Amino acid sequence: MRRSGIIGVNNGAIQRFALSRFQHVVLFYDRDTHRVGIQPVKNGDTPGAVTLRIKQGNASVSARSFLDCYEVPYANGPKYAAVWDDVEHMVVFDLKKPKE
Repeated sequence: MRRSGIIGVNNGAIQRFALSRFQHVVLFYDRDTHRVGIQPVKNGDTPGAVTLRIKQGNASVSARSFLDCYEVPYANGPKYAAVWDDVEHMVVFDLKKPKE
């Protein structure tokens, strides 16, 4: 996450999760587990869909309102390892486990 409230995705994750096939995502937050989910969707009309911008090998999602709504800290620009959740069909990262 960036200090501006943007969730950034590096090129490795774009390739691993096949995100280049999508132009929109829906963001989720689980208060109990403190995990954020990024679900790729094909249609921008999907409820809650936001634009996934892919440029120069990196992707980003404007998420300031989402992060503020759930009081997710992002001011320090923490980084997280992401995994694919086969059950929910989304990229997930755990806010309790920032990368060193």
